Amino acid sequence: MIKPKPVWLVILWIMTSALLIFSSCHATNPAGIATPVVTTGLPAPGETSVSLQPAMVRDSIEGLPHQVINPVDGGVMILIPPGEFIMGSEPSHPDAGANEIPPRRVYLGAYYIYKTEVTNQMFHQFARATGHSSVRWDPAWALEYPRHPATYITYPEAEAYCRWAGVTLPTEAQWEKAARGTDGREYPWGNQWNPNWCNNVQTDDPQLLSMMAPIISGRGTLPVGSVQEDRSPYGIMDMGGNINEWCLDYYSEDYYHRGNVNNPSGPESGMERVIRGGSWSLPARRSRCASRWSGDVSSPLGEYGFRCVAGPDFIANMKKNSPGDTPVKE
Repeated sequence: MIKPKPVWLVILWIMTSALLIFSSCHATNPAGIATPVVTTGLPAPGETSVSLQPAMVRDSIEGLPHQVINPVDGGVMILIPPGEFIMGSEPSHPDAGANEIPPRRVYLGAYYIYKTEVTNQMFHQFARATGHSSVRWDPAWALEYPRHPATYITYPEAEAYCRWAGVTLPTEAQWEKAARGTDGREYPWGNQWNPNWCNNVQTDDPQLLSMMAPIISGRGTLPVGSVQEDRSPYGIMDMGGNINEWCLDYYSEDYYHRGNVNNPSGPESGMERVIRGGSWSLPARRSRCASRWSGDVSSPLGEYGFRCVAGPDFIANMKKNSPGDTPVKE
């Protein structure tokens, strides 16, 4: 007969295991770059992102996990595989602007993009950690609407957040591929328009209206991920609506006529930056994946926010710190 272990020994074993897991999830490499951890999904409102286990989930795409957490800000990131996609619109499209033609095949390497826009809760964490004082973003608003996307964010503020979190803003090519996939679809969910499939000026679903943070005339943002239909082929949320999002590129109206098609990053200089994505205050044509326009970098508008991406350096660090090849189901 096996003799039971003393209670104190069992308790000691549990405490030691918990400490080891906590230390693994908050480790950094010698360069000071936080090691990403694996998640099984978007945390529930008010919860802290927690890793499934310190080992990396392996995926068939370049040996990378499909979904990871940025341990700095808790942002859930989804892998976008390498390859070509259709960027832009045909000249015959009734809603196409001159700045989004002609369509072209663009190649992008693998990258991670945040599943949702950066929230008030995340931006508040950044502000507290860095002492950042915003032009218009209000910490009191953040505490009242923590799961809503951070708005009134200028381009320099978005850049500062990214530096703190060890990521970058997406190029507009990265943004568009994450939104529409490789089939050239009109909206993140497909080719059919429905005003209640994303947060836009025409949204009239009573439940969605009741969840909005009032910015103008009782309308405004929704908590990230609220509209399940506003989901891209890769599972990225709120790219058809909710807020406009800053991109890394300088804006040029005719860039599609002369720009690079291999990992393009926009013109070398310019006065304004690219803005992508529909918004709670904009009509259907702005919810199209190919729609693009520009924003004054110093403008803190109630429609302006952002999401982040992690590229080659982040991926290289993740491969370096991956301890094994054992798959873990999500």
